Amino acid sequence: MPEAMSFGLPVVVCNRGGPGLATTDDCAIRLAVESPEALSQDVANAVRTLVNDSALRHKMGMIARKRAQTYLMWDSKVDELSEIFEHVLASAR
Repeated sequence: MPEAMSFGLPVVVCNRGGPGLATTDDCAIRLAVESPEALSQDVANAVRTLVNDSALRHKMGMIARKRAQTYLMWDSKVDELSEIFEHVLASAR
């Protein structure tokens, strides 16, 4: 998922766990998981929406790329962890 987003692609994800938390409605179509039948229909509808609406696909893709670069790439994760460690160490002193 972060790889697709980093290339400027919007994503279709289940709104559970990691994918649901790592995305927003601005860069992904996040689907509820109610039943296998409903999910398969929701995925098909989401893909149709992105295929048929190039403006939406492009807008979501641009936002997805920025989100991936800001929050999901290893450099940003390392920076975030460094800040947390520095805060913990400063609090311990």
